[in-house]
Amino acid sequence: MRFNRRWFTRVNYRNTVVIKTPDGMVVEAPVKDLSLRGVYIITDEIIPVGRSVEIFFRDNSSPGRELKVNGIIVRANKKGFAIEFEKMDLSTFCHLKTTVYDFLGKPIVIKELSRFFRTFRR
Repeated sequence: MRFNRRWFTRVNYRNTVVIKTPDGMVVEAPVKDLSLRGVYIITDEIIPVGRSVEIFFRDNSSPGRELKVNGIIVRANKKGFAIEFEKMDLSTFCHLKTTVYDFLGKPIVIKELSRFFRTFRR
């Protein structure tokens, strides 16, 4: 039996994102899943673990608008890579929360929001 160590529930989020690295690499690829703390991207492109990236999500509620999140590659394999979110503005966070809420429902999201904010307590 496998133990799930994830703190945040992943949801199926079928959308394409653009990933940019500081050295100018650009990857456009589909999302496998999304949580309040990260995203898994399906691609055969290689971005090394530990590399900082910018993730650009299309905002389907406002055509032409993109939501930007800063993150770091935390896991990579031949099918894609996982990015942990590090920084985003408030409107992007609210959009992310709403997206996850639509999949999971209020009780789970409230529990995960509490956990999310505790991870940033210093």
